[in-house]
Amino acid sequence: MERFEERFRKGKIPLFKGDEEILSNLYEEVGKVSHKTLILWNFLLIKEPVAYLTGRYSNSYIFDKAIDVSWQWAVGNTTRSDAGHVIHSLIMASDEVDDIADKCLFYALREAFLTIGDRKHAAGFALYDLSSLVYEEGPVAGLGKVPSRIMLYQEKLEAAISNEKSHIGPWAPFLSKESGSLA
Repeated sequence: MERFEERFRKGKIPLFKGDEEILSNLYEEVGKVSHKTLILWNFLLIKEPVAYLTGRYSNSYIFDKAIDVSWQWAVGNTTRSDAGHVIHSLIMASDEVDDIADKCLFYALREAFLTIGDRKHAAGFALYDLSSLVYEEGPVAGLGKVPSRIMLYQEKLEAAISNEKSHIGPWAPFLSKESGSLA
């Protein structure tokens, strides 16, 4: 708890690191599923943050654009470069945000979209989304809500596993190979 409170006081983004004990089961589950499942999972995870941020910021068109271009990348209709430009614009937009919890959500979205190109980003959404929760609620209340948020991630991962079975494609050609980093 002290470690998180110290990071909180310093305004660290993200507050959580990948080797946190509380995230170990989630990371283990994420490591067992296909890259396609991770992409579908991240698209499930972003729905609430996108709806929230869209209501708060006038440049909300960037969220719709990022979702569209990223999905087009996943299905092979655009390039990593095109998607990268839009994803980068999310981070540029976050520079204009003063609220640290909201800034964390921008970064969570970035991680979700980057998962398409590299499965190593798959759990990055959780690191930033949990950080947003703690910054929004405060360290004591926020950390108290972390276990239930992790359970929500796990439920959505199960849904993504089911969705992959019914989503036969199309997928980008690079996703037909189950590997780490993809172009």
